[in-house]
Amino acid sequence: MASKLYLVLLLLTSAYVHAFTAPGGSILLRSWGLQPNQSLGDDKARILSSQNLLLHSSIKGGGASSSSSRLNVSLKTLTAAGIEQPKAAITVAKDSTLFVAQSSLKAGRASEKIGSHISGIYSKIYFSGGAAWQSLMPRSIHALRQKLGTSKVRTILFGTVLCASIYLSIDTFLTKRRQSLDATSEWGRYADHPSIRGRALFGLMGRISLLLLWARVVNTIIPGGKHFALKGRKNSNNADELNSSWAAKKAAQIRTRTGAAFADGLLRLGPLYIKIGQILSCRDNLLPDEWKESMERLQDQVPAKSGEEALQLAYSAYDGGKKEFDSLFLHFNDVPLAAASLGQVHTATLRSNNATIAIKLQRPRLRDIYDKDLALMNKIAKAVDKFGGKAGAVGGVKQSWEVIFQDAEEILYREIDYRAEGENALKFSSDFGLGIDGEAVTSSTKSLDGKPLPSAASWLRTPFVYSDVSNERALVMEFVPSIKITDNEKLARAGVTEEEKEYLAECLGRAYLRQFCCNKFFSTDPHAGNLGVVVNRGSGNKKSSVQLVFYDFGQACSLKEEQAGGILDVIEGIISYDVDKCVNAFQRMGVLADNADLDKVKRKVNDNFQTGKIMVKERKKKEKIWAFK
Repeated sequence: MASKLYLVLLLLTSAYVHAFTAPGGSILLRSWGLQPNQSLGDDKARILSSQNLLLHSSIKGGGASSSSSRLNVSLKTLTAAGIEQPKAAITVAKDSTLFVAQSSLKAGRASEKIGSHISGIYSKIYFSGGAAWQSLMPRSIHALRQKLGTSKVRTILFGTVLCASIYLSIDTFLTKRRQSLDATSEWGRYADHPSIRGRALFGLMGRISLLLLWARVVNTIIPGGKHFALKGRKNSNNADELNSSWAAKKAAQIRTRTGAAFADGLLRLGPLYIKIGQILSCRDNLLPDEWKESMERLQDQVPAKSGEEALQLAYSAYDGGKKEFDSLFLHFNDVPLAAASLGQVHTATLRSNNATIAIKLQRPRLRDIYDKDLALMNKIAKAVDKFGGKAGAVGGVKQSWEVIFQDAEEILYREIDYRAEGENALKFSSDFGLGIDGEAVTSSTKSLDGKPLPSAASWLRTPFVYSDVSNERALVMEFVPSIKITDNEKLARAGVTEEEKEYLAECLGRAYLRQFCCNKFFSTDPHAGNLGVVVNRGSGNKKSSVQLVFYDFGQACSLKEEQAGGILDVIEGIISYDVDKCVNAFQRMGVLADNADLDKVKRKVNDNFQTGKIMVKERKKKEKIWAFK
């Protein structure tokens, strides 16, 4: 119906423009001080004027049959007047008139039909809602209505709703003002009152939905928009023209604003929501390109305490307070180097050896916030299992959201115990043969054939942990400055070449293959905020020109022998597109149920392979096109 109404309006506008601009058009003649019947020296003026009046009368009549009869009468009148009928113009006028009349009639009937449906739905909702209210209304309100009367009860209810609205408005205003000063100010309050967080989450989702809809509308209805251009032609090769149009730029600006709003919203909701944002920031295929920069801020640019607040946070991390802290450290820098969801990092000097160290301080009330947030999420996981737990299962793959959540809960609780993170970091260093100051030491792991693995000190680095001065809320480690692995601008300024970037990618793959298959212990949180690059340009340096740096071992996991072997088999199966090897590896890892439908699993794996092949072909095709350009 909307498309037909659009065409009707378009035809009416065209008729009006024609009447105004064409020689002999009725509006044009009036603007000259003439009547439509007056001659301009030829009979064409009378014909055009009659056609305009004809179109007006046919639309005014409202029906297709009346329009057709009026059209025939008008044509006969023109013939009787001795005016020659231009056949092409008459045919166009007739077709246009009939189309407009038919579309108007259909649009009117459709609008009446929709109106009747809406009226029916409203009546049902009104009467069913009234009946429900009558049946569920507390006895006290029944008694109150009988005592005071219906009008007074309505006044009381209206006043209650009004007071609640005013309270919510004031509370929202004060909350926004506090969060404008400190985005983390409401974390504890949200944990204590989940309903307030639910209100904030609902508001965030509503705002994001409206902004995305706005961007879509701009791209659809404004000429030059991506979707507007694709209406007329299915295959558009002029991508540069589409992306440079005003509508496309405006839609991109709106999406950028949406990404910033989403990142800020997750930041204000609490640490678990920041974790969700960090996961999403690593998946380019899940979010619009314009969101990338905003979401990456959640990796290492979360607002932190500084100045006196940072000092108090440092003192509170030790049982002896300020006295114990001052006995261990000198020159504490109260301005943080970086901050994430759980803590913030400062530099200081270790009194025992005058070494520059980095001290990671935990945010206040984290355990209390986790206790309440995780209890709520556990209930949600049980509900998902009860009502839709098999939604993602294929052929008997084990999937219980409650079990998955319990495993994640154990990892999350270990992450807020910095003693466990210190143990993980020391084990990682031992597995790769890394000592203090990046020196090579003997590796504690062996290869699959039983031979000792060499130290990775030439290409890998991680901060050494001082466990003797660390505790549950403070982690003290070697200070290893680096460049964030995704910061291409800083890497370019440091002289890192494309070949060295490829080498770093190889180092990352090499590190994880060794963790999976030999060490049987791996970091489960390798987002860009936890990976850095050290550039070594000194002469006589035994290390590589660039080194990969691993930070933050709060989330780490150990593997069983069969799991490690199964991961290696899966990798080999993916590389060779071997469906049977992948499924056998799944069985070896224990991720399939005993009664799993293996044929169904194989079909799903094969579908994934085919999809991957198509994506690779498309990427190679794009690379060839760009190389040609």
